[in-house]
Amino acid sequence: MIGQHSHDHNKKSAIQPAVSGNSNVKKNAVLQRSLSQPAVEQDRHYNKSLKQIGNRQIHWQKIKQLAFKRLHTYSGDPIVEKEEEEEEHAGAAGVALNRQLEYNQLPGALLFAMMAQRDESGHPRIPVLLSLVKVKIIGVDTTKVSDKKMSRKVRQLCIVVSYGNTQWIIHRRHWDFVRLHYSYYGYDLAHHTRRPTAGLPAFPSMALHRHKQGTQQRRSQPNRQSSLYSIEQHLTTNPQDIDEEHNMRCTTAASLSTSLSESYIDKQQQQQHDKRLENYMAQLIQATLHTGNINRLCKFLELSALGLHLKATQSQGHHGKEGYMAIVARTDRGPTHSRRWHNLLQRSDSTEHHRLKWFIVRDNYLVCVNHPHDMDYYDVLLFEPGFQIQRGYARSISKWDKLKLVITSAAKLTMGHSTLCLKTHAGEIYLRARNVHQAIQFEESLLRACRQSSWCLPPQRFNSFAPVRPSCPVTWFVDGKDYFWQVSEALENATKHIYIHDWWLSPELYLRRPPSENEEWRLDRVLKRKAEQGVKIYIIVYKEVALAVPIFSHHTKRHLLSLSNNIYVQRHPSRTLDILSKQEKLFFAHHEKICLVDGVVAFIGGLDLCYGRFDTANHTLTDDPPTANAQTWPGKDYSNPRIDDFHSLDKPFEDHLDRTSLPRMPWHDIALRICGEAARDVERHFVQRWNFLHRRKSSRGSGPKRPTPMLLPSSTTTIDMATDPRLGGLAPSSMHTQVQILRSVSLWSSGVETTEHSIMDAYVDLIGASKHFVYIGNISKIKKNPHAHSFLFLRLENQFFITSTQCGTTVIENKIGDALFNRIIRAHQNNERWSCVIIMPLVPEFPGNFSDANGGTIRLIMNAQYLSIGRGPTSLLGRLRAAGVSRTADYIQFYGLRTWGELNGSYVTEQVYVHAKAMIVDDRTVVIGSANINERSMLGERDSEICACIDDTEMIDSTFAGQPVQVGRFAHSLRLRLMAEHLGLPVEEGDTETLLHHTTPASYFPEMAMPCQPHQQKRTLNHTTLQHTADGNDGNNRGSGCTAHDSGIEETTAADDDDFGTLCWDTDNNGDGMDQCAPVTLPDYPDLTLYEDEAMMSMLRDPLVATTQHMWLTRARCNTDLFRRCFMVLPDNNVRTWSGLSAFSKQAGQPLPHLLDKIKGHLVVWPMGFMADEGDNFVFAMDRLAPLEIFD
Repeated sequence: MIGQHSHDHNKKSAIQPAVSGNSNVKKNAVLQRSLSQPAVEQDRHYNKSLKQIGNRQIHWQKIKQLAFKRLHTYSGDPIVEKEEEEEEHAGAAGVALNRQLEYNQLPGALLFAMMAQRDESGHPRIPVLLSLVKVKIIGVDTTKVSDKKMSRKVRQLCIVVSYGNTQWIIHRRHWDFVRLHYSYYGYDLAHHTRRPTAGLPAFPSMALHRHKQGTQQRRSQPNRQSSLYSIEQHLTTNPQDIDEEHNMRCTTAASLSTSLSESYIDKQQQQQHDKRLENYMAQLIQATLHTGNINRLCKFLELSALGLHLKATQSQGHHGKEGYMAIVARTDRGPTHSRRWHNLLQRSDSTEHHRLKWFIVRDNYLVCVNHPHDMDYYDVLLFEPGFQIQRGYARSISKWDKLKLVITSAAKLTMGHSTLCLKTHAGEIYLRARNVHQAIQFEESLLRACRQSSWCLPPQRFNSFAPVRPSCPVTWFVDGKDYFWQVSEALENATKHIYIHDWWLSPELYLRRPPSENEEWRLDRVLKRKAEQGVKIYIIVYKEVALAVPIFSHHTKRHLLSLSNNIYVQRHPSRTLDILSKQEKLFFAHHEKICLVDGVVAFIGGLDLCYGRFDTANHTLTDDPPTANAQTWPGKDYSNPRIDDFHSLDKPFEDHLDRTSLPRMPWHDIALRICGEAARDVERHFVQRWNFLHRRKSSRGSGPKRPTPMLLPSSTTTIDMATDPRLGGLAPSSMHTQVQILRSVSLWSSGVETTEHSIMDAYVDLIGASKHFVYIGNISKIKKNPHAHSFLFLRLENQFFITSTQCGTTVIENKIGDALFNRIIRAHQNNERWSCVIIMPLVPEFPGNFSDANGGTIRLIMNAQYLSIGRGPTSLLGRLRAAGVSRTADYIQFYGLRTWGELNGSYVTEQVYVHAKAMIVDDRTVVIGSANINERSMLGERDSEICACIDDTEMIDSTFAGQPVQVGRFAHSLRLRLMAEHLGLPVEEGDTETLLHHTTPASYFPEMAMPCQPHQQKRTLNHTTLQHTADGNDGNNRGSGCTAHDSGIEETTAADDDDFGTLCWDTDNNGDGMDQCAPVTLPDYPDLTLYEDEAMMSMLRDPLVATTQHMWLTRARCNTDLFRRCFMVLPDNNVRTWSGLSAFSKQAGQPLPHLLDKIKGHLVVWPMGFMADEGDNFVFAMDRLAPLEIFD
């Protein structure tokens, strides 16, 4: 029986440990011989230790008083009487000391004092206050343990541990308490040495039933000492403690063996014993309260610095088991926290990652640190769909796989019942617990966390990694001005951390304009300001192929790291290692555009935080004010990649484009702000990428030079949409939407073995399953009408359109073109009203002319797009005609954007570059993100991308083809905003409410008809032979139609009307062989200015009514013809061969102001017939040498 001894001498009893069994002379003699000092010396040391403990208590009181005064010094208030008044007036700085201690947010003096103390192993003291710890035993659990040798039931105590207001449950056996007690056995808490000590409480005795006790003792007597000896080997960790262990075994063998016969314990007596255990733990806490030797007790109670921090900061999440385990093997790359050459210089242990780590189970991840006092994560394992947990012997693992694990991990893999195998998409990791009981506890805790996690559910819609999140407030942004402003507001009000992931990031970018009035809003200055305030900033940028993409990511990293130690930057992929690695992709990129603030506000879309992206709805071409201070686009921000690509980005404020004679290229884009649970999904994607890059780069010896932490996902947090300053006072476009985050990732980009292409799956499903997106006001009533049609309006804006075709021997595999084909065929067969509008750039964003030798990239991309849309039997339009759809323009149409301006007395024009990546389906569902419609973005194994699929749940009334329908507030307002901008309606200052409150009925508008001229005959141009030269001097201007004309001669017509009467008027852009309407002569343009802007906006509410469609097509054709008359821009439907290119350009006259005034908006027809007669000759032989997968 374990209990207290009564001794003859009080002094001796004070220094002797509490042992079990009856007192006898022999035991006392054995114990006395183990003492290294005489009794007099022990008494002296005992009195001295008591005095030191008293002094330490006094010191702690002084430290607490100092910290208390320090709190009020920071708050600026005197010491007040009540804690409530402190919290109310002093805010966070004046929070009561106990409250801070509960959350493990210790004042500096206390934290320093704790960290200065060391335990017997030399490790720092875990920074917790044991005075806040309470222990209560609430019940008993029985766990069945089985292995190859035995099967038994183990009785475990359920213990509630409280730290302030935080509580958690741990499970311990009686033996665990015995181990804890004897870990302090003979340890002098004052001197940190092994010797009998005062202050250690006596271990409580355990009363047992007496019947059959003698029999039980006799049966166990022969093996009692040997079994006890094997158990006692684990009670102490230091080899020098063998003598104490031997004494303990000799004096407690009989009592310990009987105490382990737990099957004979009476229930009432057990409850009494549990109470005594509670008292014992309280006494032990008090005994170790002011010493450095609390780490053993903290580990027993699963108390760690990081665990308490997570409980406080992520209180809503599940907090599971904590404890030591060893990483014995893994198939993915383990983390290395410094460069390999540095490890060699420091002669680090190669088996560091095989040592014991302290693991913590949370609601969505498993995190580990080197020691319980550490706050720096060693590794993080995220839960995800398909996450598997297996304990014990793995019959599924083959000998070959086991051998590979042994080779790659340099560890002997033994799959016992104390080993856990965790399987994720990134690979497998094998963890070995200290014993089977601990392994079972970790297994159960992990299973419980996975059941509660939203990440371990079955495969989600579109096979995405993220579930559909309800009730997410979202806001759309069109063009860069409003987007950059809101990003600046969010960054300025960040309090915890900032995550940025960009394809290209320019630190010197101004988030607000004009720059001369917003110097403090330059991106690097905002980040530096926040970093100095303690906000942690983590940035991932794409590491480019410098010769192909001059975005100077090295300058970006170097400049940002120089701002503050709180800024961390990673670049990827490593181009040097690409050549040697089969998993890397040499020319593929991280294409995401992410800005995330505090885990609650996420920005995604098509806008990088870089030069050339800031723009407004007017899409101004020029910026040449009298003084540089008045510039809107300073330095490199005034750009036109069609004329000259970026260079010398380390000199950001030097112009690389002559702004006095050359226009900039306007930038049209769409982005999104997300709040709520979907923002956490964006954060999780970033955290997964960051940790993957950290492991991958560090394991290859190319890790960051300075210590760089791994990241944890945040827990669920709420945000006040009305008052939160991170929202910049801008109300969401819709408060009630369902949002699902989609992405394209693979092994090279995120370390996942299963390639995810949920973006492509979403595009295909949303287009193909259009009957599920038929929203008629009363479906049952419509079904009774045999002449009723189904309606779907699909709108796409994208930088590319390369899909479902064949380019030479290369098969384009993404299935978006197939989905469009199948949906149009079904609409044609079912006589459905179905309309698809696609808006894309007129020319790819690369320098060079169409006929220049350096224009190969332009020709390759345009040729792939033409083969996807309308050229050849595998194109979309070619397949539709072969299937019997003769009027393809009734179902699908393609458009581009162009604008003009005046620059120092000359008129100039340039395309508005469409960089948006958005799809609007039936004014109910929207997909916005960074993914282009091409192989690179959609397949998942090439560029990495991120998008959001937004399903409206906040519905408003509208009409489709005159039929009343319910449409989504978010999707409907976004479509109105886009169409209004393209048509030139005033939207610069408009918001969502303004767009939705146009109620003029569609019947107000008369039918518009183009004047018919059926007798006008088309004739071909007198083409001249075009000679291709090395310098590309073919007589034409810039390939995108960037031209400049002197406006001084206003009396001259733009071109001879007779000559223009011979040209194609884009009446059959799809090449269906029938005109949608007749050609137009100069005086016959329909006067669209007869309609008020309010009336035009109301017309756009119904995109399927004939009046709206006619107006849209008419404005596009008129604008196209006016740009042709004034500038003879390229590409154009009238240029069908190389020989006609020069002749067409030579017809350019002087633009007339009265013609330019007739151009409304930016909408033009996308030239489907450009170079159509050249066939394969459109691409030069030298162009075919480059692999198409780089461009498609």
